[in-house]
Amino acid sequence: MTNFADRLLEQIRRKQSPLCVGMDPKWDLLPPPFRTLEPEAALLRFSLEMVESLAELVPAMKFQVAFYERFGSAGFRALEQAVRRARALQILVIIDCKRGDIGSTAQEYARAYLDEEGPLACDAVTLNPYLGWDSLEPFLAFFPRGKGAFALVRTSNPSAPDLQDLDVAGHPLFETVGNKVKEWGSPFVGESGYSSLGAVVGATYPQEAERLRQVLPDTFFLLPGYGTQGASEADIALAFDRKGEGVLVNSSRAILFAYRDPIYVDLPPQRYLDASQTAFKQATNRIRNAIDERMKDR
Repeated sequence: MTNFADRLLEQIRRKQSPLCVGMDPKWDLLPPPFRTLEPEAALLRFSLEMVESLAELVPAMKFQVAFYERFGSAGFRALEQAVRRARALQILVIIDCKRGDIGSTAQEYARAYLDEEGPLACDAVTLNPYLGWDSLEPFLAFFPRGKGAFALVRTSNPSAPDLQDLDVAGHPLFETVGNKVKEWGSPFVGESGYSSLGAVVGATYPQEAERLRQVLPDTFFLLPGYGTQGASEADIALAFDRKGEGVLVNSSRAILFAYRDPIYVDLPPQRYLDASQTAFKQATNRIRNAIDERMKDR
């Protein structure tokens, strides 16, 4: 199977968009008709409709486990079916589970998400690398089979600096972790020049993202924080490499729940998919323009 980073870059180029839709079906934000259903039916219907509506537009979708896990087995059943449908439609699926354990526990997590026989088989996962190499190794073992992962390096939350900015031999901790991710991912660089082990880098810290791009030229960034969390197109453009590539930008609520935006006030709730499609296309165009402007400055 082709290297994950190569497949991701090919999808981004083919869809002409670096925008990933974060599947975060927060119950309170679902269109009103869905909230009259039982959780499993609501989550499944919403997820499937969104997947099928955006299939021709998105290179990848990131499913956040928490919004399904909240409802126990019912939520997981919905997640399994939604993931299978997305992959059947040739959408790359990232499971955002932020696993970070060791030994046999890590092995079982890896099998659950990256083994094609696993119940939630996907293309890539998010990982917490703070337990070290042995917490990632069971996942990396699946990379020769075309799988990938994104390790937390610089997260988008407000208190991230409390730990991630701590000095380590003259460098912030996030940069030290980034160098480790680069080292661990070096055996898995594909024909595209990118490694299948990517880095989660928060768009809400644009200067740090720009710094990490210089340190990690061959690493794909998964960039949360765009849209509802406050990062602008100009902010995210700083994370792209000199070719204007190497980044998968995540947007969740701004796409999934675009129908709540005042600009769609005249759109009835049952037309929520139209709002999401429009929001995705408009965001893609703004991101492309920002990347083009950034490239002119280089």
